Amino acid sequence: METQNQNQNPVQQPVQHQMQQPVHKNVSTGDWFATLFIAAIPLIGLILLFVWAFGNSTSPCKANWAKATLLWYLVFIILGLFFLVLGAAIFGNFAGNYF
Repeated sequence: METQNQNQNPVQQPVQHQMQQPVHKNVSTGDWFATLFIAAIPLIGLILLFVWAFGNSTSPCKANWAKATLLWYLVFIILGLFFLVLGAAIFGNFAGNYF
């Protein structure tokens, strides 16, 4: 019979390196208050929404909020243009009947 060598190295499992994700601090109520206030300023708020949405140093929570807000702006612009064209067509139809 063959005996196994007790001094044999056991098979080593490969070391699994867990990727460390950067830790972001929670956005406080005061930060949200300032964020919403600044976002309400017409031109500066729009620019900062793009910075917050696509910047690397922004917390993921605020970045997702900024992206969703920009999508809502896009929806409202498209709806506004639709109703503007619709209103112009209706007004043109009525005005054409009187002139």
